[in-house]
Amino acid sequence: MAPSTRLRSRTAEFFRRRLGELTRRVAAIPLAAAIVSGVLAGLLAPPVDATHPPGHLGAFFGPVAAFSGAIFLSLGFMQVTSSRRSLRVLRFIRLSVLLPVGLGVAASLFGLISSLPTWVYRYLFAVSVGGLLDGFVAALFVAVALIAEQREAARSKRLRELQ
Repeated sequence: MAPSTRLRSRTAEFFRRRLGELTRRVAAIPLAAAIVSGVLAGLLAPPVDATHPPGHLGAFFGPVAAFSGAIFLSLGFMQVTSSRRSLRVLRFIRLSVLLPVGLGVAASLFGLISSLPTWVYRYLFAVSVGGLLDGFVAALFVAVALIAEQREAARSKRLRELQ
């Protein structure tokens, strides 16, 4: 067996043994990204006052609501309709991943209302950005995990054909 093949098989075995631990840790990353980005967005939120009316934020809140809603629906749909093989990959999509995205959608939709008190928009901005980033990170993890799962399935299929 070649050294690179041995290293690959050791790496695969390492990840198989620690899949539960990795799943727990990976599930916390989108939530942590949402919290950190939400706090930073709240600190750096644009001012809303008489010179900067809330109606101007519609150019931000509209697309964020659309993107967050699309990510929320796609992550939820993938979780519900996944096959048994890919369910192992998608099991980190939990309430801790979907809740910030759903809150971001709601905050973005409320941000489109221009008659709210001006102090509310800073918090809506923060929750919208946090939810959107949570969804992007979760979607990125799902994509990488599904690609790795497909590569592993193709590799095991080739090995079965050789035997």
